[in-house]
Amino acid sequence: PCDGIVLEDNADRAVRCDNHVLVIAGPGAGKTELLAQKAAYLLQTNRCKDPQKILAISFKADAAQNLQERVETRCGIEAKHRFVSMTYDAFAKSLLDHFLYALPENLRPQPDYQVNDDMVIDTAFKKAGYRNPYNLSPSKLKKYYNAKIESVTLPISKNDLAENVWRLLLHGFDGHKSTLTFKMITMLADYIIKINPQIKRALQLTYSYVFLDEFQDTAGVQWMNFSPLLHNSNAQGGENLIVGDVKQSIYRWRGSDWKLLDNRIPSEFPSHVHTVLDTNWRSLSNIVEFNNGFFEAAAEVLDKISGYKEKGPVSGIYTDVKQKVASEDSNPGSVCLTFCSKDMQLQQVLESVYKALSAGARLSDIAVLVRSNATGEEVASYLIDNGIAVITDDSLKVKGSLTVRRLVSLMSYI
Repeated sequence: PCDGIVLEDNADRAVRCDNHVLVIAGPGAGKTELLAQKAAYLLQTNRCKDPQKILAISFKADAAQNLQERVETRCGIEAKHRFVSMTYDAFAKSLLDHFLYALPENLRPQPDYQVNDDMVIDTAFKKAGYRNPYNLSPSKLKKYYNAKIESVTLPISKNDLAENVWRLLLHGFDGHKSTLTFKMITMLADYIIKINPQIKRALQLTYSYVFLDEFQDTAGVQWMNFSPLLHNSNAQGGENLIVGDVKQSIYRWRGSDWKLLDNRIPSEFPSHVHTVLDTNWRSLSNIVEFNNGFFEAAAEVLDKISGYKEKGPVSGIYTDVKQKVASEDSNPGSVCLTFCSKDMQLQQVLESVYKALSAGARLSDIAVLVRSNATGEEVASYLIDNGIAVITDDSLKVKGSLTVRRLVSLMSYI
């Protein structure tokens, strides 16, 4: 491995394997480092021969950038041209932008289309005749809009609400330019590949190796963009790498399908090599051991609630939940669960902060995770009122600065 890093045995086998590899990687298992090591191995051993390229896809922009930087650090300028690390959305948008005129005219947006303008999308639905008859809240209305947009099958030929909205958003209306959601962009990119064999072949020739990260959160339409690349690479002896963990599937609200990882990949690529990264390199021992026990027990409880006397499907998903501890820190860490009434939650948070501070923690070592922005504001205000300095997303914004607000107020009188 590069940089003198010692990989666990399963990770080392995945890096050196000359087959399609499916890696199950739990939290803190070092999957980003695995992807970087695999890319460096392919480039430095010349298994990925010039001008072949490696395409690595992540869900978040910072994860894609982190991976790109790790590979460039190890492989230098060569990686800048032959290792491409992008998000799912960025890859779909690049396909649409490059091959826009491969779309038929009735599906072709304006070249300067805008993305995810909620006001324009709302106006398009109203113009198409939808008046929110059930008085859906803004968040539920947005979900309804997204579901309608995603229900369309290309090419469009009907005269229903969803397809009429598509027409308005594709071509612009009433002074609004073309406006697309990322799901629309992904669907258009998939359609471009589907109807243009030459473009499909060009992509297959360009990207001989494909890495897909966080695959448990991949949606079906996203998978359609990458399926031809993986099948072609697999047929040519490529060493593709898919990394994910069904237990960490958190984007089902936006259409992700964990069954792609659990069922479809194994069935479509029966000769793949399956491996599990079972060591946690991030967390201290007490935290890892708590998670090992908690999730196994919770899975059994959920199965019993569903009527299974013995271990059922949920327990099956969590069979590989137990992790080994990599940390040799003399401090084993701490896990403490406190159950209280809702009106005591803020006080319990404050007491937990005091307890951590008295144990030697610094304020910068402490994070409070909440379910909603509103709850976050309540917690932050309560801590500040009790003398605890807090940094929140809002406090980092310019408009959150008291000094800036005072200056703006003064300028309004000039």
